[in-house]
Amino acid sequence: MRIPSLNRMHLLLIAEFFLLLTLSIAKGRSIIIALAGKLMGKTLDNSYWDGALFSFAFPFVIYIFISSLILYFIFYFSPIKERIEVFLKKIYIWILSSDVTKIRFISLLIFFIFITLNAWLCDDAFHANRMSYNLAHGNGFVYNVGERVSASTCPLLSLIVAGIYSIFGHMYLSSVFFNIICSTFAAMLFLKFACKNSITVIFATLLMMLSKCFISFTTSGLENPLLFLFFAFLLKIYFKNIVFKNKQILLFSFIVSLILITRMDNALLAFPLLAFVFWKRDKSVTWSRAIATTALGMLPFVAWEISSILYYGFPFPNTAYAKVGTGYPLNEYIVRGIKYFMVTMFEDLLLVIPPLFLIILLLIKRTIKYGVIACGITLYFIYLIYVGGDFMLGRHNTVPFFISLFSLFNFFKEEDVKKEEKREYFGFSDFLAKLNKNFIIIMFYIVGVQGIAGIFYYNIGNNRVAPYLINVPDYIQNKIETNAPCSERDYFSPYTSFSMKIVHHFFPEKINIKYENILNSWDNLYPWQNGWKNDLKQIRTEGYKGDIIPLASGMLMYFYSGNLYLNDSIALGDPLLARLPAEKSASWRVGHARRKVPEGYRESLQTGENKIKDKDLAEYLDILWIITRSDDLFSAERLKKILYINIGKYDYLIKNYEKNKNAKELIDQQVQLEKKQRGAD
Repeated sequence: MRIPSLNRMHLLLIAEFFLLLTLSIAKGRSIIIALAGKLMGKTLDNSYWDGALFSFAFPFVIYIFISSLILYFIFYFSPIKERIEVFLKKIYIWILSSDVTKIRFISLLIFFIFITLNAWLCDDAFHANRMSYNLAHGNGFVYNVGERVSASTCPLLSLIVAGIYSIFGHMYLSSVFFNIICSTFAAMLFLKFACKNSITVIFATLLMMLSKCFISFTTSGLENPLLFLFFAFLLKIYFKNIVFKNKQILLFSFIVSLILITRMDNALLAFPLLAFVFWKRDKSVTWSRAIATTALGMLPFVAWEISSILYYGFPFPNTAYAKVGTGYPLNEYIVRGIKYFMVTMFEDLLLVIPPLFLIILLLIKRTIKYGVIACGITLYFIYLIYVGGDFMLGRHNTVPFFISLFSLFNFFKEEDVKKEEKREYFGFSDFLAKLNKNFIIIMFYIVGVQGIAGIFYYNIGNNRVAPYLINVPDYIQNKIETNAPCSERDYFSPYTSFSMKIVHHFFPEKINIKYENILNSWDNLYPWQNGWKNDLKQIRTEGYKGDIIPLASGMLMYFYSGNLYLNDSIALGDPLLARLPAEKSASWRVGHARRKVPEGYRESLQTGENKIKDKDLAEYLDILWIITRSDDLFSAERLKKILYINIGKYDYLIKNYEKNKNAKELIDQQVQLEKKQRGAD
């Protein structure tokens, strides 16, 4: 085997990557922070310790730059530079001379340990877990028992977790370890198929591990890990074949259908690939046969949609109606979508570099196969801006990040093969050599880009100092107040991380990870409310069937609701409020648009009888309850109302209610104004 030449600048980069990895492992790892907190005599009961060391990318990039200068000095001016060089060269040669299978196994093992130590669940995961719990216990695949409503954005994941929970009986471990398994197998397919040699395997592993958001969503209990796995299978088939036979088209379309059941908006990433496969089919596969094969492969998704319409009454989860049907103008969504990308770039620049690099590669190389992937990513990014992004930092960027990494490394592998066939060597160290020539300039560029983004967003956009100068609770509260995405992991991982649970097992008196602490902290954020404990106590004391209470989150629902019907004004699990326009607010957050509870609706939920005052809205609630609460799924009346409500035939009832409400509010304002004037007189 030929060992490529290695200069000091190569060694500088290699050493830098390992320093970054060391920092990433030590930075924000709950188990290390918890032990440090114990030594300092502090109890970890909020997100400060984890968030302060994990959250902010700007000091992280400053660290990269400063450490690079230090390493540059050591490699070129220190008395021991020759010894360091010899030592690193030995490691480098050992890596290259080792079997790539062994390096791949070691890298994958490190990745597995890394994401396991970082495993956690976000609050939204408990919405899905509530549905998994109800299904496993025979209450139906529903959010609230007795009402067929889906509050899960990832139904396939929730169904699988329900099956695992039915076997092992532990929801947290079922969710966390299934996430870990999916992410690990996705990484295995990536490293095995797209990485040719040991250097590329190590480099690819480092890139995955150094993205804060990607590592956060290798678990979290959401759909991301399952999507990583499905897209890894999809890309393996996509890149492995020049033309596609009937069996490959069937398998490809089947995986696409599973992606759509997992999360439907990922169709923008998957459909361009499916179209390319259809176009590049083998000559033996006719148009009609290809269409029939694709339709057969898509049957799981078609079956799910039919089941969803018959069971829930609607083709999409209730969360989709709650998050999109707010009534806010499109320009406000676009502003938030742009802000979503700005904050993501500022806090995890690595997450956005591979997709952009892939798009640039398309412009340079003009390869259709990679261009199709770049086209899908571009469409998906446009869609994210259109829907306002998300309130979770980087959540929807992780799948394009993984797809881009897989594609870029496969591109370099193919280029290597072409060069070797021409007896020209094009190893990964040559790629590093080209990078090395402008290494310091690149470091200045990275710091400059994030610095400009930070100045624009945090000082001009929000009139706040940069987040690395403030503590985490203040930083997160600032994100909530300014409708910006924030790192959910920083807030929830001290209570829901797997490593924290391990630490709590050994130091229960020092580490406080009770879920109710999070809910109590929300009461502190909204002091005008009664508090969730008082709300639940009152509901049970009065004997109510259910109610609308503030911040009825996934955790509250899963751990404390019992058999009560609970929802909040964000309406992720409420079919009526989700279809009402949101309250007007300049600082509304994507996914957290609040609705004003109609007069009489709380009494309706408390008693189980329709007591809404407005006659149009009362009629609409009757229709919804027939669809979501009727015992006879296939009655002619229910099926007719499902058809009519989905084609918009009952929309006039909502419009009439809004018109009546606005008129009443205007009259109330005039009455109040007249009272003030009389008082002044």
